Amino acid sequence: METDPTGIHPLFALQRYACTDDPHNHILKEFTDTTLTLYDCFPKSKIHLLVLPRPHAGVKKEDLWSLRTLLKGDKDRAKQVLEDMGKTAAKVKDGIEKDMVEKWGVKWPVWVGFHAISSMHHVHLHVLSADLCSERMKHKKHYNSFHPKHGFFLRYDDVMDWFDATPSYYERMSNFSSSTYEDILKEDLSCFKCRKEFRNMPQLKAHLEEEWQKECKSEKERIERRRKFERQALERKRRREQAAAATQLAKGEEAPATEDARDEGEPPRKKRDTTAELEEDS
Repeated sequence: METDPTGIHPLFALQRYACTDDPHNHILKEFTDTTLTLYDCFPKSKIHLLVLPRPHAGVKKEDLWSLRTLLKGDKDRAKQVLEDMGKTAAKVKDGIEKDMVEKWGVKWPVWVGFHAISSMHHVHLHVLSADLCSERMKHKKHYNSFHPKHGFFLRYDDVMDWFDATPSYYERMSNFSSSTYEDILKEDLSCFKCRKEFRNMPQLKAHLEEEWQKECKSEKERIERRRKFERQALERKRRREQAAAATQLAKGEEAPATEDARDEGEPPRKKRDTTAELEEDS
């Protein structure tokens, strides 16, 4: 693999971004003291970002070489690094959902997770829309690496659960075997939604696009049904309020009708003070 124009080997590109003091560049979304969020240069979904941990106090770049390296090191440090990444990923996920609604009018699931065996050095957390519809998705190994049911893509919440498991389970799960996981990348192509199998990537990609279009249509119809229900509920409420107001108004007009007859529109006559008149006569 050739180096890029800056002389940095592509495998180390993420490490370079994470370690720089001034991370501003065209693929940067945001950064904090402990994390860095980038747009994936080779997105595998319609929206695909990466969250990287940054070296900081107590955390060296060597500790962040890979997920396995991080987990095999100090356990408390690893948990803190992953928690910081998780907080950033949650904000990124919210942003992705807003972008979905703004651009497509609907939102669909967002995946957050790691690759068991990373193709680039430096730990990074994938935050991507759950569609796998991208022009950059060209090879079987890329698709299978994100297939949610194959096991190569490790969901963030599942990894965090390892810390609460028994030490032996944590040790076993964090000891990634390259041979085991690499076999997953050779699995037959199948739709992660309906499990239908395909002979090649073009066929699978066309199918995934259709599945995504159907999902968007279904979600838009659901939203429209909900809006219609809400409009009907508001209309029923308005009618009830109008009926209640009419009833109150009718009750308010009923009392004057029982008083001494008077011409319509004539103001009520003042009642005579008979007591005062009797006193005067006496």
